[in-house]
Amino acid sequence: MKIIGISLSVIVVVSLVAGVFADGAFLRRKYLEPWETSYHQQFDDPRQQLVAHALLAAN
Repeated sequence: MKIIGISLSVIVVVSLVAGVFADGAFLRRKYLEPWETSYHQQFDDPRQQLVAHALLAAN
């Protein structure tokens, strides 16, 4: 009975850790990049720069 409890605990911990890694908890947040003031400079096409600067730049 003790072995089953330990095995179940290990499975729960491993699945939680795998869920955190699969969720991307340790990755850089890219959803804030469009609001950086230099975001438009990463594009070569002037049209894309204009769209990125005018619509997505920080207000």
